[in-house]
Amino acid sequence: MMVFMTSSLNLKGAKIFVLTGAGISAASGIKTFRDSNGLWRNHNIHDVASEHGFFKSPETVWEFYSERRKQASGCAPSKAHYALANLQKFAEVFVATQNVDNLHENAGTKYLQHIHGELFRSCCSNPDCPGNINSVADHTLPVLEVAIAKCNICGWLMRPDVVWFGESTRSEAVLEHLLDCTHFIAIGTSGSVYPAAMYAQVALQRQIPSVYIGPEQPENAHGFSEIILGNADDVMAEFMASL
Repeated sequence: MMVFMTSSLNLKGAKIFVLTGAGISAASGIKTFRDSNGLWRNHNIHDVASEHGFFKSPETVWEFYSERRKQASGCAPSKAHYALANLQKFAEVFVATQNVDNLHENAGTKYLQHIHGELFRSCCSNPDCPGNINSVADHTLPVLEVAIAKCNICGWLMRPDVVWFGESTRSEAVLEHLLDCTHFIAIGTSGSVYPAAMYAQVALQRQIPSVYIGPEQPENAHGFSEIILGNADDVMAEFMASL
């Protein structure tokens, strides 16, 4: 592995837009809870990650997310998480993550947007509830024997504050940063999930340096000016050592 960023990019004082995916959390032990056949405990993944599935069986959905919360709560940030947080000492860094875990926050990242929602937050399931513009921090682990919480404003069931199949990602706020950055870096993303997969194309059109870091070439590799294949922890550690 060779880190070319040290020679091709000078990030000190730059405005860096960083997109992260599952690859950056892999070293932390974050699991997907999805079997190779696309099932979770014999449930189709859409049954536990869709609005339809939630209203059909909120207990099943909450059990699924309770397991995810429990597992994620025992994970610590990876070296790459800490490297991005430390990069804030040298440059203006904005992170848009496809991950719902809180590892970026735990590592110390200040400017961050979860475009697919946050695992440890809950919100009202009523789209017209006047209180649903703000989610609430919720580290509780509902189980079948415990009543699922209801919204204290409208009385509808509370749901995990994550983006499900058929719902829009929370990417509006990130576009301003994407159009203002001087450098674009993607870490551990597949390049197949939209709209995040289009960010590299935007960087390409703006003719700014764009770097991909991950163990495998992403599906949108054509949008990057540089591809670095390798473990995110190793690449970021070597790069930070060069600053």
